[in-house]
Amino acid sequence: MSTLMRAKRLIGLVMISLLCASPASAWLWGRAARGVVSNVVNEAASDVASNVGCDVVSNVISEVVLGPKATSDDIQAALNNLPESGGTVILKVGVYSVIQPICLSRDNLTLRGAGATTILRLADTANCPVVIMGSTSNYPTEVVKNLRVCDLDIDGNRDNQQVECWNIQGEGDEIRNNGLTIRSVCDASVERVRSYRCRSGGLVTEKGVRRLTVSDYAAWDNHFDGLAAYVTEDSLFTQMVLRDNHGAGLSLDHKFNHNTLSDVILADNGCGIFMRDSRENLFQGVTIRNSREHGVFMSQAATNTVGPWTAPTPPKSTDAGGTALVATNTTPMLTAPTNAPALGVVVPTTPPPEGRWIVIPDTECTGNVFAGLLITDSAAAGFLINDDNCANNVIQGARFARNKMGGLCQSKPGLAKTQGLLDQ
Repeated sequence: MSTLMRAKRLIGLVMISLLCASPASAWLWGRAARGVVSNVVNEAASDVASNVGCDVVSNVISEVVLGPKATSDDIQAALNNLPESGGTVILKVGVYSVIQPICLSRDNLTLRGAGATTILRLADTANCPVVIMGSTSNYPTEVVKNLRVCDLDIDGNRDNQQVECWNIQGEGDEIRNNGLTIRSVCDASVERVRSYRCRSGGLVTEKGVRRLTVSDYAAWDNHFDGLAAYVTEDSLFTQMVLRDNHGAGLSLDHKFNHNTLSDVILADNGCGIFMRDSRENLFQGVTIRNSREHGVFMSQAATNTVGPWTAPTPPKSTDAGGTALVATNTTPMLTAPTNAPALGVVVPTTPPPEGRWIVIPDTECTGNVFAGLLITDSAAAGFLINDDNCANNVIQGARFARNKMGGLCQSKPGLAKTQGLLDQ
């Protein structure tokens, strides 16, 4: 007999008992029966919900399960229809085509897959991010809390995307087409996620992120960085493998402070770690190998007074398990303005001015600790400190080997405090 039929039968028996009982006993029967009937009715509601792929808590749907026939619009609708208290959208094994970003833009939302066999794949010419945690506004005014994305793959399908930015103008035009973008978020987590072949970065944090945990994350073959972090603090990044990205494995480029990075492997990236404006972070157990430029490049932010930097165009991507090809043209291109002389006036030819870089104050890297750092086989320096203001950083128990331009290179001696450094 179904739970619903048992509930109906029980209600009938209770009504008969109440009609036959004395007033005093009827009151006691009624009070007890309300609890029993409520439990049975809730059980019946849960039975019904399980048939349609939902869990019911207090008669409110807080968990929705979707299969691979679901579109990104279906996933977004499921997230939007969760109760105000939040909930979870679960994606079964399969490949899901994404034509618009999947946004977790309010508190207490979870998007969970079934592991690496749950794949969010950006559709051809979609030209958008795949997942956004937090606000989609260019300038967020609120912080979104308690978000979670876990147990899935993100395929950015880079070869079939044309532009790096989501929207050409208006809201979203400052959001890059990353695999996973985290913006103005607090107390969130990313677990067991892999992000590859994205038109911009694999995972990017920005616009004020605090107390984020990223664990068991992998990224490869992204146009720029495996993981880039801006305006991020008090966060943990652990058990990560970032390889074959055309920019940096890790790019820590603006107000990256008081964070911990542990058990990280950075292999075959353009640069292992690119860092500016980063303070009082702990790097523990980081291995960097086969960087096409420096293993670690530490600098102070600067601005170019003449012209913009033109990013190199990386080669076509490889398959999910392959090794990315090397982008060879990484030289900054400087352009000088030209002024046409008045008609009939002879002006001597002068060479165009060279680019001049001006350091931006208070953007130095300082107070960072590198413990158990291993850097090998870099095409340039193992660890380059490029600016005199990047002082008071500590390198403990490190080993540098077979780096083409040497191990620890500093703009002036003594910028880094070394303890137990083996520089071969």
